[in-house]
Formats: sequence, structure tokens, C-alpha cells
Amino acid sequence: MVKLNVGIGLARNAGSGVLSHIHTDNSRLRTSLQRDGASILEGEIRFEEDKVKEKMVDVKCALKVVEIARMNDEERPKAIVLFSRDLDLLPAAEQATALGVPTYIMSSDAAYLRHQHHLLLTPASYSQLSDGDADLAFGNTDIAKLIGDPGPHLWTVDSSTTLLGVSGRNLTHESGIRGFASDVDIGVATAGEELTLYIADTIFDQELPVPYCTSADTFDVERPWLVETEVALRKDSSKIEIELNGQVVRVKCPVGTATPGQRILIRCKGGLYHQQAVARLIGPLDEADSSAIESAHLELGRPIVVQVETIAIGGNAFVALTPDAQRYPLKKALGVRPRLGYWYAAVPSPTAGGSFELELVSTELLQR
Repeated sequence: MVKLNVGIGLARNAGSGVLSHIHTDNSRLRTSLQRDGASILEGEIRFEEDKVKEKMVDVKCALKVVEIARMNDEERPKAIVLFSRDLDLLPAAEQATALGVPTYIMSSDAAYLRHQHHLLLTPASYSQLSDGDADLAFGNTDIAKLIGDPGPHLWTVDSSTTLLGVSGRNLTHESGIRGFASDVDIGVATAGEELTLYIADTIFDQELPVPYCTSADTFDVERPWLVETEVALRKDSSKIEIELNGQVVRVKCPVGTATPGQRILIRCKGGLYHQQAVARLIGPLDEADSSAIESAHLELGRPIVVQVETIAIGGNAFVALTPDAQRYPLKKALGVRPRLGYWYAAVPSPTAGGSFELELVSTELLQR
């Protein structure tokens, strides 16, 4: 890494209340990042329509990406890496790549599988690819465990927000997990106020499960819409199969999470709001047993770095070489045509015949 730019929103007139609270936190973050040598792309936060909104941050980040990509050859970096939860910076990534600077978007959002500029990573995936010494994390395990216990739990009131059309407040927990409670449920509450609340359900903010809290214990304490089960099959890089009410159900999951035999918590239809999917993954309830997920030196659902060794049959069949010199068929990703000799991140997936294939989850990597 040669340069770090971070977009942060600050308030012109913070005043008091929720806006002041967020402004103070962001100001501290700005100071800390600047101390470590980062450049700040400063936008604004405003309190509008009873919630805090971020302004100009994504635009400034996008402009900076294009500015970097247009530098002269001596100053221009080898690559740009964007950390973005949503798709707002995708046009900037596409423009930078078109200008000759490979640009990757780091996100655990499976929606990026539809685009060619992606590198889908969870903490577990990042640790594996970087050969880090940190223990492998299993995405959303802490959230699943917390949601699995209805409580009551102690929460701290934070900023106003709207999730799935429901107006309410963000909540913070001592574990660092974010929660949500509707305005109808908790009434007028001030930022920083502590409340004892039950977890009645989970609500999804894009792909992230958020504990849905209530002050009343009149909800169904059995919570039949929250089900503990096991992963029956790792279908591919972004889907698993489970058994639910005697039927096999396919469920989306982030790259690097949910391995065969692992206990997971899912949300079914019912509960406090409508859900279209038959089931959605909240997260694993325990760490995977490595003996259950390792096969032929591959870990199902976890990315590894591979090199394209063979291209055949009119350029539509690929063979990749793993770090331990094993060869496997390679399934290309949407918008990515693997090139001979180049490195990629790929996820091992089982085939119908009982063997394995590798599925791309990234565009070209500069090096291993």
C-alpha cells in the first residue's frame, strides 16, 4: 500500500443530539486516521427527515478514484482497492480499470457477484488469502449467537434510521453489534440512553442481519421464524442447501461462511415483517470443524489463490493450479475471462460427481 484515502462525513453545525454524537465519533476517527498518514475526503452529515444522512462522501471517493487513475505513469499506482458495502462506487471502479489501473471492490455483499469488479471477502477469507496469523473468523457468528437468545439484553440508543420502511433507532451493544428498535416500540429516546430490550426478530440491512428489538415481551417467545439447523451442502461460492420442514432449500450466503455440517441460524417467513425468501442466513452458531470441511486440501466455500494453467475448448474450459500443485476445473465468474498464467481468488465447490471445481470470486490479482 502506498496511499490511503478515507471518506468521512462531518457536520457543519453539529449542535446537540444525534448529529452531534455522530460528528464527535467521526471527528475522532478523522484525527486517528490522519495521525496514521491517511488523507481524508471530507463530506457532510445532516439531520433530515428525522434521520442522519451522509452527503457528498461517495462522490468525493469516486472523484479521487478517477483522479488517481489519471495520474502520469510515474505516479500512478499498480492497483486501487475500494472498501464499499454498497454499489455506489462501482462506476468509479469501472472507469479506473478502463483507464488502465485494475480496481478491486472489497465487500462481503454477494450482490457483487453480478459485476466484474469484485473481490468478495469476509474476515475469514481475508485471513486465509493474506496468510495472516489471526484466528479465522466465521462471518456473523456473534450476531447469530446474540439473536439466538431473546434476552432481555442491555442496549444503548444511537442514531435515527429507517429499515425496510420502518422508522426507528440504531442501537449499540457491548459486543459491538448493531441493533434496531422501531419508534413505535421504544417511543421518544435520547442518544446515549440505555434500554433493556428483547430480541424479537432480525431485520436485514442489505445482507447484514440486525437484531430487531422490542421493549415488550408479548411476542411469541418461541420465535418460530428463527430456526437453528445445519448446512447440508455447500452448493457453490454463494449458496448453501439446508433441510427445512422436510424439503431441501437453497440459501444465499457470503463467500467464506457456512460449511457442511456447521450449525447455523436462519430466518424463515413469518415474524414481524414480510420476507420474500423461504429462508435467509443470519450466520453460523459455531466455528466449523476443520476435519469436516477439508477435502483434497480444499476448504469448501473458502477462497484460495489459484493460477490459470490451461485454457481449452475454444477458450471456454479452464484448469487452475492450487498452491499445493493440485489441478481442478475452473468455473469463470460473470464478466471475467481468465487469462493464462494469471492469479485469481477462487472458491472450491463440490460437483455432482463427488469431485470438486473452483469458482472465481475475483478479477485478476496482481500477485499472490
